[in-house]
Amino acid sequence: MADEWEHLDARALESVGEAASEGVTLSCVIGLIDYIDRTVLNHHEAERTLRRLIGSGLVEEVRGLFRRTAEGEGVHTSCPSATPRERVRYIQAHLSATVQCTPSVQWSLARAAFESAVSEYHEEMRRAIDRES
Repeated sequence: MADEWEHLDARALESVGEAASEGVTLSCVIGLIDYIDRTVLNHHEAERTLRRLIGSGLVEEVRGLFRRTAEGEGVHTSCPSATPRERVRYIQAHLSATVQCTPSVQWSLARAAFESAVSEYHEEMRRAIDRES
């Protein structure tokens, strides 16, 4: 059976940096997916999602930072919706209808890097709560 796009893929494509940017950290990707979907990814989900996006040529990792490729940026900017949740719905439909899902077999997410990113995200959330108090 061929690989198929999953709901987290559109959320991750929305969460990575723009093609012209340096990219965003894994911690930022985790945080933005949590903001959009109220979900903190586990290691397996994060690795599978990023493998699909990287292997399909929509996202690239450069020195630990994630950003959309020109093709990924094209998918993202073709979306007529303004809010993150609306963009995610559009992107999910667009991916399923028009983009071949080809996970990268070479790319992997080290467990230590993932755990560090989650810890960094939790620490940032704790600091934000402290600022609000």
